[in-house]
Amino acid sequence: MVKSKFILYLLYGMVFILMGAFACNKQEKEIRHIPLVRSLKYLAVFGISHGLSEWIAMIMIIGLYQEQYNYLYLINKFLKAISFAFLMYFGISLLPKKTRLNAFINKLPTILFFTWLILVIFQVSQNGISHLIANPQVNVYLLRYGMAVTGSVISAIALYKNAKILGDRNNLEAEKRYKRLANIFLLYGLVDGVLIEEKKFFPTNVINNSFLAEYSFGIKIINIVIGIGI
Repeated sequence: MVKSKFILYLLYGMVFILMGAFACNKQEKEIRHIPLVRSLKYLAVFGISHGLSEWIAMIMIIGLYQEQYNYLYLINKFLKAISFAFLMYFGISLLPKKTRLNAFINKLPTILFFTWLILVIFQVSQNGISHLIANPQVNVYLLRYGMAVTGSVISAIALYKNAKILGDRNNLEAEKRYKRLANIFLLYGLVDGVLIEEKKFFPTNVINNSFLAEYSFGIKIINIVIGIGI
């Protein structure tokens, strides 16, 4: 069981790191005017930091550096927070229309990240890292629901809006690709933001991935496919 989890986390992390590296390399000057290409730097940070967080989780699962488990947990969550913040930046940077809310929307990833960081620091200073691990509400509500789901939805909306613009310009092939990518991000938000491990508080005690785990349909396999899809 531990061996299979090790392989899944190894592959999952590798796929997202490679996706981030791929995004880093797609910065040719002749196509920098395309909004999606300009936004790939945010996607690159998302992919690399997300992949590294999964490798940290892999180290924790196999029991390597067991005496440093609490600190590895903090590093894992910090990398997760960075990745979800840059996923939000990716989506926000792709939004084609400027509104009065833009100033707030542009700051939203930073606000959520530092809100999470302050709460974690406060909780650790008051009760210790073990208490944070045993009471993961801050990580679930802010990281998963507040940042991962929101970032995925914003990215999907932005891609759909760009797809419509491309469709109006009769660029039908690009329109289809943008819509496919939007659907992948919606799926990512569902899988990595909503269908998480069951906890004793709402809504994870109702909405979780226990059904998939029960039938040995690993959620990480879906995540690997999503990373490849992106």
